[in-house]
Amino acid sequence: MGETVKIKPSPKMKTIYTIYLTLAITLGILSWGIPLTLVAPRLSLIIVYIPTLLTAAFTIFWTQKYYETVEFELDENYVHSIRGVWWKRESRIPYYRVNDVILRQGPLQRILGLANVDFHTAALGGRARPEVTFFQLEAEKAEEVRNEALKRIGILTGEQRRAVEEQILEELRKIRKLLEKQRESS
Repeated sequence: MGETVKIKPSPKMKTIYTIYLTLAITLGILSWGIPLTLVAPRLSLIIVYIPTLLTAAFTIFWTQKYYETVEFELDENYVHSIRGVWWKRESRIPYYRVNDVILRQGPLQRILGLANVDFHTAALGGRARPEVTFFQLEAEKAEEVRNEALKRIGILTGEQRRAVEEQILEELRKIRKLLEKQRESS
């Protein structure tokens, strides 16, 4: 069918996770930590700022390690995803079970030029959650991966679909002409 395609997320994955961390700290901790500092400066240092700095440092360290573990693959028969620092998570689904391949981008991803490729199956009982996601890919690479996956699955993409539709339309025109000739001769 085709050779194995191995894919890594963009290094910008670490940037977007750092932005998420910054937003979480700003909105979730500093929003109440700063007023607490005005009331009890020493207490806030112990219960807000030191734990926040330690958590942020650990999260940045973990993000680097997590990035190194993430691997995506389109092999001959499967969509395959492996990730995890301490607990490895592996997802593998055969192409014949894939119903749809969706390219998805959030606002921060658009700004950074990233995208996700979601592989949906009927296995999740009609929920709109993908069974496998290739996440934080460069947007152009995500489009290439989506098109390659669609080709391997057998779903026609834009130009391919138009070409097949044109062939079908041409065949229908020929059938119509034959039917009209038969009707005229009878």
